[in-house]
Amino acid sequence: MRGKMDGRPSQSASAALAAALASAKLSPPRTLECDEIDRTRLHDHFKLASQTLVTSIIAPAGYGKTTILRRWYDRARDAGLETAWFSLDETDDDPVTFTRYLVRAISQASPQISDKLRNVVDIGLDLNTRATAVAITNALETLSAPVMVFVDDFHFVKADDTLEIISAIINAGTRQLRLVLASRARLPLKLAKLRTTGSLLEVRANDLQFSEAEARAFIAHECPRFNDPVLIDRVIHKTEGWPTGLKLAVLAIRDNPEIAEHHLLSGSERRLSAYVHEEVISSLPPRLATFVSETALLGEFSAALANQVLDLSDSAKLLDEARKRQVFLFPLTEPGWYRYHSIISDASSEEIAQRAPERKSEIHLKAAAWLDRNGLLERALHQLQMADRPDKMAELLDRRAEDLLQSGNGATLLRYSRLLPETLVFACPGLQLERAYAATLAWQFSTAQHILRAVAASLAKQSTDLVADDLVGTKSLAENQRKLIHRRLQLDILMDDMPNALRHGQAWQSAIGDVSPFDDAVTRTSIIYAKRELLDCASVGEATIAREIFETHGRRWATVWHDSIIGACYIQMGELDRAETIFRQALATATRVVSRISPTAAMPALHLAEVLFERNACAESRDLVDAYLPLATETGVVDQLVSGFLIKARLAAEVSVDESLSILSEGEKIGYVRGFDRLIAFINAERARLLSANGGAAVLRKLAAKNGWQSDIDHLKPRTGMTTADAANAYAAGHVAIVDNRLGEAETLLHRWSTFLDERGFATYAIRMLLALAHVQILQGETTAAQRTIMRSVQLAARGGHLRSFANANPAVRSAIAMM
Repeated sequence: MRGKMDGRPSQSASAALAAALASAKLSPPRTLECDEIDRTRLHDHFKLASQTLVTSIIAPAGYGKTTILRRWYDRARDAGLETAWFSLDETDDDPVTFTRYLVRAISQASPQISDKLRNVVDIGLDLNTRATAVAITNALETLSAPVMVFVDDFHFVKADDTLEIISAIINAGTRQLRLVLASRARLPLKLAKLRTTGSLLEVRANDLQFSEAEARAFIAHECPRFNDPVLIDRVIHKTEGWPTGLKLAVLAIRDNPEIAEHHLLSGSERRLSAYVHEEVISSLPPRLATFVSETALLGEFSAALANQVLDLSDSAKLLDEARKRQVFLFPLTEPGWYRYHSIISDASSEEIAQRAPERKSEIHLKAAAWLDRNGLLERALHQLQMADRPDKMAELLDRRAEDLLQSGNGATLLRYSRLLPETLVFACPGLQLERAYAATLAWQFSTAQHILRAVAASLAKQSTDLVADDLVGTKSLAENQRKLIHRRLQLDILMDDMPNALRHGQAWQSAIGDVSPFDDAVTRTSIIYAKRELLDCASVGEATIAREIFETHGRRWATVWHDSIIGACYIQMGELDRAETIFRQALATATRVVSRISPTAAMPALHLAEVLFERNACAESRDLVDAYLPLATETGVVDQLVSGFLIKARLAAEVSVDESLSILSEGEKIGYVRGFDRLIAFINAERARLLSANGGAAVLRKLAAKNGWQSDIDHLKPRTGMTTADAANAYAAGHVAIVDNRLGEAETLLHRWSTFLDERGFATYAIRMLLALAHVQILQGETTAAQRTIMRSVQLAARGGHLRSFANANPAVRSAIAMM
């Protein structure tokens, strides 16, 4: 009842509206050029385009790009080709929005691959450009015949991530795509490879302009009674083959030849805008002219939106009249929705901005409010941008920032925040804290640190200046101070600073101030994670509380992150069955909520690869690593990189130790770039194992000298407060001591660590330490002790089904196992 009383549409109505706006872009508009005009040159270009990977149609506004695209689209359909259409506007530059529409267009054209792309369409999180390109390319390769995709107004695409998606797709060389891009500007894509291979067809303005014969045929068709040869020659000369200029001139001639003659254009876009205003809009009845000018500011709109924004009740009637008068108004696929040609929109915006700037701002502000109420946040923000109201943009972002973050759309928050003046953004501590969180999730750590320092200083000043009885201010201050701790916690987690993460997590739990259930669940999981990396899995049983909070509040994507952390706990505890179940469940959730090929899915997928490798299911493990490791280097947690690079290296070692070491070097580079010390530690530990077992003593000694493992290694002995990275460093140092024949030191270090880990329930690490210890004991001639150590490792492995840890043990240990 409340929704009806306050005039807000129901959730289903908002969903229907969003669907209408989406589908409107996926069908070509009706064009004004008649089909009777023979344009043989462009027909020949179509034949080439239907056989070429990428066709670019580049020309200034008004050269008939949309018309040609529509003709080619119809010809492709008539020829039995699978065809897709995608019209762009200013709101589609965001990579997530662009990907949704592109994939929906392809899916409509080729239903046979819609299932493969459905999860990309339904993406709810920030996407990864490489993941998106891989998913789309792989799906296209399953087609039996190419799909021809027409993209109109590509000049609206400027975001680097969006351009990277398109570049990656076309440079993948897929055989089942024919991409036709129409743009006013040169395509900012990587096209050199396509040019050299003959995979690029370029159509330019001189290809699109009307020849004299085509212009005469057009005039004769549109104005059969107009037969003044002198004026016809003048029209053709002054329009210079410019299709829209010719169309507008013919329209003016048809209504008033004398006026048209004095207002013919030479072809500049500035004059086109003037002509649109003077000869199209001004020629309409005053009320309709005002309606066209003002609705043209909105982009896509409906009668309902026009009524709301313009305070009208008869917008539907005015729309019908505008359609009859052919004022470049295009009906969209969904009934009741329309858009003007961009020429009309540009001219109207310029004219109103000069004549009545306050009216232009008012229209955009009303549209933004309506779009916001209907759940179309990005379009609302765009309207506020057009209104030049950064204050309103900041207000809307501040109000909706937490929702954007919790729904996994941090990239949207970052994108629109960057449009605001820094002074304005920093005046909103809540918005800044969400920006910091979004930057953290995107591994933009320096940005997040800068924001958090600024917010901390602002809150400290606010606390000092606060009037004692300002209860509202006190409440707001406390909430922001507590949220600041939470954002620092998340920065610690993603930067893999677990001691500080645990400190901030516990401080957050004891702080005052209201909290969201989401932040509560994230903190609970983060504390479990931090403790695990501090070699304490005792609190893993509390994980169900956090997961239930995520589930209850509809944050399914967050359960993927949660499950990846908890599953990794069970790997270390040696419970591989339980870990595998958790990871498979998380991967299924990621597939449903985000996309199967995405950075979110990479988190459980790479852990699952580790479990499968340990169980000797190498083929499936390799498939997962190949598909997901490239997606794990831009967001997520360090866990996935550790699992991914170690398993990829171990799989490669089956064929080539050098290849395995090369893979480890790749991971090390990422570790140094991102500052991930744990990743570096585990890579070094794996290097030490490989080099020790394969005659690489000299290289291993250099590695040891670099990391301080050759001399006194007492500082590596286990003690409270050490991390899993310390355990990895100790494992590496033990192997260095072996090749240096410091067997007593190696035995002491490895024995203490295996006992320490076993006591804390870290079975998987303990198994590897015990197998290294058995190797030392064999070298010392302590056969009985080695057998006892091996038996202990077998007992720890029995419940989890560990296999590869034994297969990857030193050859001497494997021989001892075979003889037992």
